[in-house]
Amino acid sequence: MTGTKRLIAGVNAGAVLLALLVSAGPLASIRGAGQSSSAPSTTPRTAGATTDSAPGPAAQPPVTQPSTPGPPAAEPALQAQVVQAAAPTLQFSLSGGTMSFGGSLTPGQSYAQSAGATVNSSMSWRISVTKASDLQGASGSIPSAYFTFGAEGPAGHTTYQAPAGTEFGTDTLVVSGTRGSGMATTITYRLTVPWNVAADTYSASHIYTAVQI
Repeated sequence: MTGTKRLIAGVNAGAVLLALLVSAGPLASIRGAGQSSSAPSTTPRTAGATTDSAPGPAAQPPVTQPSTPGPPAAEPALQAQVVQAAAPTLQFSLSGGTMSFGGSLTPGQSYAQSAGATVNSSMSWRISVTKASDLQGASGSIPSAYFTFGAEGPAGHTTYQAPAGTEFGTDTLVVSGTRGSGMATTITYRLTVPWNVAADTYSASHIYTAVQI
């Protein structure tokens, strides 16, 4: 089973409000010379001198009231949301389609070959194998006890791996693991050539299946 993962990201940014309020007090009245005033003069008089009119009060500087602070600026907000695709996703690949042990194998000797499997899964998973038949030749077959396998699952994700010497059967568990990506498994085949089989070319088909659990 293969599939793809979909990510939906939504970003909401809060508005930033900045208000600046400035107020100023009323300007003071300035009374110029020559204007009448009911306030008594505070200027001392000199004997013998006449004064036509009393000077007005000294001009006062304008009064400025302190600015009224505006409301604090709103804190900007950022929210990111990632949504997993609703359907669980599984990707599975198996290296190569044919495994060859070569020719002229010697009875009583053991030979090994390896295959690789890779899984990307959003859930826990398992890989199993089913044999179509034992190794078959024109003159007979090699029993399954002589043709076995073992698996080494991905580090940190493996919950089960078939030990060396496991016989091929129907839906035989190879490896299982937890969710993750790029999870590689090495499957090692081992063939021990029996003495009681005729010289021939033997072959068999194995079907691997990956499912989420």
